[in-house]
Amino acid sequence: MNVNLRIQKVLWLMLFSKKDTPRPEFGQSTTMSLWMLGCGDPSKTEINSANASEKNLKAETTSFFRVVVGGMFGASTWEEDKDIIGPKIVQQRNCEESKDEGVELTDNNAKKTIIDEVANLFGSQTIVAAVLCGVEGVDKCPSVYVLEQHPMVSKVIPVWTCPELSNSDDEDKSGKFTKMTECENEVVSTLMGARGLNGEGIALVVLDESTPREMGQILHSILTVHSHKEMLMSAKDQYMMSLSKKSESELWRRNLLELYRKELYFDPAKLVQFDITVGGANMELDIVSNNEMTGFKTYKSFEEKLSKQLAQVGVEASAEVISLTGGMFNFMDVYNPHEYLHEEYPVEPGDEQWKAQKPLGRKTVVQYDKARGRNMFDTEGFVRVIDEAVLDWDLYEFEVYTDVGDGVVVVAETRGGSLHAVWDGRDHVDLNIFMHDDREAVVKDLLDAFTIESKMNMGLRDDFPRGTGRVMNFKEDLSYDGVESISDFQPYVDLEDDE
Repeated sequence: MNVNLRIQKVLWLMLFSKKDTPRPEFGQSTTMSLWMLGCGDPSKTEINSANASEKNLKAETTSFFRVVVGGMFGASTWEEDKDIIGPKIVQQRNCEESKDEGVELTDNNAKKTIIDEVANLFGSQTIVAAVLCGVEGVDKCPSVYVLEQHPMVSKVIPVWTCPELSNSDDEDKSGKFTKMTECENEVVSTLMGARGLNGEGIALVVLDESTPREMGQILHSILTVHSHKEMLMSAKDQYMMSLSKKSESELWRRNLLELYRKELYFDPAKLVQFDITVGGANMELDIVSNNEMTGFKTYKSFEEKLSKQLAQVGVEASAEVISLTGGMFNFMDVYNPHEYLHEEYPVEPGDEQWKAQKPLGRKTVVQYDKARGRNMFDTEGFVRVIDEAVLDWDLYEFEVYTDVGDGVVVVAETRGGSLHAVWDGRDHVDLNIFMHDDREAVVKDLLDAFTIESKMNMGLRDDFPRGTGRVMNFKEDLSYDGVESISDFQPYVDLEDDE
């Protein structure tokens, strides 16, 4: 959008001191501020360079910021502006909990890709992995095949489900307990025999999709025995992962990994849950780790990489982290943090910026709302209120615009600065004020006069120093040399006498 240097129906261009007598303290600096009503996104607005060159204007530095105030009812672009003006609240992540639609993931390549990418998290080529599978000869266990081919995994220990557990549901509790105990002993023997007495121990435990709930109970029973855990698991890094369809029947997997996170207890223990959708099928990937390098940044990168890898498989897929739960902070026996003193921080950058800034005026944006029980003025009443407020000013211009919408825009240019007032046509007024004299008392006189004449309530006020050199202070601030240097010190709030 090209914006000409003239007042348009929905655009007001303010040139401060555009008719002012040159002042020595301003030098060659010219400040131009753009105020738009219903012009779309101001960040995409460009000033017409031809008009700028006609006025011999050359922008040495530019800055962009938005001060969003009330608009005007009845403007031609009102409906469009509702979605443009103001802070943009954009939901970057899917917060809707996915539901099981009953679609089975039959694409084994996608499953292998997921398991393969999980193994890439470890950063070591000597990983020993134990994989819990279904019944040997009955169920397939693709996790074993994938990990055996992975360069990060040096050894894979397949742990098959005891066949007798598949019929244990029909037995009484004592018979099922006996079979579970016998199977647990077999699993411990299998793990101990394959793990051996040397090496770092098992660093990764994988629950294959074929793993039944009973094997999860046995694994939990083994790892809660301190001697078993100490002999079997790696003392350095420990991981546990589960990939399964997202359904209530598989909730035990997440519960098992949460229990193991609590066993690890202290930071950097963490449990992360991924929601993976592949070709309409919902999968859940849960990972427990106690490695310092696997933080949120790592899992966020894993999420992005996994989505790309699944796309290469040729299926429509997405992966998203939906929760990450950490462990307790480690107790520090010797905690002696260094407390930095004020003089230890470098002050040179701040001092240089303090010296370079040159305040040239005060910008004040004020919003007023109708007082309760008061009648609102009409167009003539609003213009009269503004006219009374600037009665003592040395006016250059006083222009009124009624063709913007239901309300009124008043533009007043004076020797001391400028005032732009907008009434939305109902109960709200915005004042945009620029004063060359940046003392707070000057603008306060104007606002007091407007408040008395309008009988409205001030809802919001913002003051900004305007100038050059990355100005952040008003002139009176630059003379500050401690509390003693303030001649007329006034508290910000009323102090009541306690006596």
